Amino acid sequence: MVQSLGYKVGDDGTIFREDNENGKATWLPFSQLGARKAILSDLSPIASFIAYTYNTPFELHRFQSEAKDILQKIESKYGWLFQTLHTPSPEQINSAKSLIVSDDSPDLSQTCLTGCDSN
Repeated sequence: MVQSLGYKVGDDGTIFREDNENGKATWLPFSQLGARKAILSDLSPIASFIAYTYNTPFELHRFQSEAKDILQKIESKYGWLFQTLHTPSPEQINSAKSLIVSDDSPDLSQTCLTGCDSN
């Protein structure tokens, strides 16, 4: 395999590369075949994942559509957790408490905690 890349391999596993010095071709040793000595055991799995990700076709429109669907589901289920009013009245707090206790995904806009029209 190494020879198909244009290198020579010696009987002892030494790999030589061709070098042109003063117009004369010479073969210089630069590597050695042998056992692989892994430094990081996690390198190979992450390298495989990165290579797969770079080389796999990606459908951008499908990804965007599915991501929007997931975000809408999350927002409809958990969006109420982020509804707020900085200075709620005691009535608004009590109304929100009872709504949260009675509903898995309460719409706190009913309590005016998210800013009802004051008109």
